[in-house]
Amino acid sequence: MYLRFWMGKLDGLRLRLWRFAVQHVGSLLFTGVLLLAVTGVVAWHERGKGHLHQLQTQLQLQPKPVESTPAAQPGEKDPVVLQRAVLTGSTTPEFTSVTLLPGRGMQVLQIRASLPDRGEVDLLDAPGLQDAASQLNGKGDDADGSGSLRMGAALEAPWAGVLGSHPTLWQGHPLGDDRSDGGLLLMAKADDLSTSVMPDGGDAQATFNLKNFNGHWVSDTELTTQVLLSARVIDLTISAKNTGTEPEPIGLGWRPRFAVSQGDRASLRLRLPGGEVIEQRGGHPTGEASPLGANWQDRQGSPIAAEGLRMTLTHLQHGFLDTGPMVELRNAAAGYGLRMKLLTSSIQTLKIDAPADGRSITIAPQYNLDEPFGRQWNRGPESGMVVLQPGESTRWKVRLEIFPLESTAPALP
Repeated sequence: MYLRFWMGKLDGLRLRLWRFAVQHVGSLLFTGVLLLAVTGVVAWHERGKGHLHQLQTQLQLQPKPVESTPAAQPGEKDPVVLQRAVLTGSTTPEFTSVTLLPGRGMQVLQIRASLPDRGEVDLLDAPGLQDAASQLNGKGDDADGSGSLRMGAALEAPWAGVLGSHPTLWQGHPLGDDRSDGGLLLMAKADDLSTSVMPDGGDAQATFNLKNFNGHWVSDTELTTQVLLSARVIDLTISAKNTGTEPEPIGLGWRPRFAVSQGDRASLRLRLPGGEVIEQRGGHPTGEASPLGANWQDRQGSPIAAEGLRMTLTHLQHGFLDTGPMVELRNAAAGYGLRMKLLTSSIQTLKIDAPADGRSITIAPQYNLDEPFGRQWNRGPESGMVVLQPGESTRWKVRLEIFPLESTAPALP
């Protein structure tokens, strides 16, 4: 009985709904047509203004994140930047950062310093990271790695400077490749790299397992570099170890190209250690040497002639209280000086190159003289190469200091 009651109620509801639809179908159709017409008019109006295309573009294109510029990787390895903060109110020049390239023999690409009333400045003649990465690509002018010698401060091994004619022989072993300048480290990639933050700067160490430099050297070599940054001092150390079974000659060096601010070389003064100047003939060392003029040891340094300066010093001397031979580059216009100390006795040679264009000054401390295996050295000073027996090591170390010119404070120990 109850089932029949509820079935009757349901049938009645369906009948009322059907009648409503029949009676109002015209209204429903009219409403739908009206909405379509209004939409068409609006679309035509907006198209005339160019808004429809904008609306379609906004609907179809989702916002995209801005793509960041790919990180520069000279030598296909991330650069290392050691940084430190300058204390507020500092009244003396301070180093702020060192940029290193572990994919290019741990080359020092840039050194930055903070100068009172001037802000941060670049101390080396070098492009920015992006430009450096595009130039140090191992192609064209850089196919042999020589692009590193045209910017920043390249580290050099297993010889520094110019090796000489190719092939060069040492005890019957051929040395070097077709390029004779700057060593074979320029394109080497670090096998191990570590960095650490220190209270007033940072430290970076890299190890290169160089073997026999792809067959271009006598024995296997492992090279370790270390760069230590602090407010007033940057220490650079290179250690070379003979890991092979044959004796081998080793020459180590560093070739920093210091920038001349706006080409104003007239404000610079250069102070050199005592020593002897290697005589040149036709661009080659003769093996003879003459004393360096005393004017270069003046406490305030000597100006660099407009026509430029190029010389190689040997038999370097140092003062009674100095820890090693010392070079100073004073910039009177900027109010600061750079002092380079040669802290290991094996550094026998100092090369100076200030081209006439006035853009940079190269001050390169190294073990060996140019063409170290040439016969001319039988008549003159030693060539400076260090011979390592299997398992033996040698260490090269240089300290770079920055100081205010108005200060009379003595050099750091």
